[in-house]
Amino acid sequence: MQKIAIAFQGRPDSGKTETLKNLIANLISQKGAKLICEISRGSDKGVIIELNKVLIGIETQGDPNSNLEIRLDRLVGKKCNIIICATRTYGGTVNEFSSACSNYERIEIHQQYISSSLSSNTDGLRDIVSKRNIEGIRQVCQIP
Repeated sequence: MQKIAIAFQGRPDSGKTETLKNLIANLISQKGAKLICEISRGSDKGVIIELNKVLIGIETQGDPNSNLEIRLDRLVGKKCNIIICATRTYGGTVNEFSSACSNYERIEIHQQYISSSLSSNTDGLRDIVSKRNIEGIRQVCQIP
């Protein structure tokens, strides 16, 4: 299987972490999915999920100076077929993603920043974008 790494990019508070947490929950709920490893750090987490003999590593923490490269190196070392992480739109976290996942096909998906004068609209719109991005990730990675 081809190795794929996806950087889910966006500015601060654009919903990257929440989208990836939704993806984790979505994958874990799939028939036959097995949670191999989970490391929580406050509101962020790193997981490895096995689904249909494919190892999927997901890292939600993508802030500058958060040692993203070390956590991605761990997922590479665990031989994850698919790695998905959060990064900012430029700078250190993008460079760490490129370095750690240099032997993977690298894909960047940009999270849209959404806000509305009505918080209920903002939450609803973010949910729609999150679902669309999750579906895109599933298609690119051929995850059923």
